[in-house]
Amino acid sequence: MYNRFIMNPDSSQTDPTLLQDAQFLASLAHVLAADSAAAGVMLHNAQARGNAISVCGNRTSGALTAAASMAYDVYLPPGRAGDIMLIVMPDTPTDDLAGVIDAGRERGLLALAFVSDASLGLVAHADVVVHVPTSEPGLARLSMVAALRAAAKYGRE
Repeated sequence: MYNRFIMNPDSSQTDPTLLQDAQFLASLAHVLAADSAAAGVMLHNAQARGNAISVCGNRTSGALTAAASMAYDVYLPPGRAGDIMLIVMPDTPTDDLAGVIDAGRERGLLALAFVSDASLGLVAHADVVVHVPTSEPGLARLSMVAALRAAAKYGRE
């Protein structure tokens, strides 16, 4: 059994966190649009060539990609030239992730990174970057799902 709560933006009962998150997402729409479109073009071109899109990172990367309703493979080296390594990193990355990305790029894989302020160190290792300007992990995850959904949409158009 659960309590049904219908949210009304004018209601004093609306959770302030929900409103803050929604406002944050709305404020990012124009900031992330160009980067999400570039990511979408990259995804579309790879799929048109028959290349794979693989998640490279940790369980969070896979979970956020799945939440965005994107199909993906698990990143298992070596991959093939033109495949995309999709890195979704809302938190501080593990020490070895940059090396894994660099090794893939040396073999011709392309790196598409969704990063937050906490993971900006990965920017130098990626071909295309979508930067969510926050260090708050929850907002970063929420925003990255929205940006991934937009990129997937651009990639299908």
